[in-house]
Amino acid sequence: TATPLADAVGVPVVTDSRLGDASWCAQLVASQARVSEIIGLGGTSVIVSQGLMIPDVVAWLSARGTLPIDSPVAKKASVWVLSFTDGVLTGADYLESPLAVL
Repeated sequence: TATPLADAVGVPVVTDSRLGDASWCAQLVASQARVSEIIGLGGTSVIVSQGLMIPDVVAWLSARGTLPIDSPVAKKASVWVLSFTDGVLTGADYLESPLAVL
């Protein structure tokens, strides 16, 4: 899923088991720590995951920040664009489909 984007911008795909559903459910603290590390790097990062993790991460980040998001969803092929200031969620846009709107 991430390979076409990575190829287009010339960066490698890095696989991290802490960013999958199994780890999110079994090793929540480690998964949250990894997400926090990525946010702390600044710049632009892409996390690709499925199922439970994405809406749970958005809800967790919302609860930690000042941006309330009620019941975040993550439909197949959707995208959350998140913005942070000093590690705190300050903006969130949900794109339900990567397809162009005509």
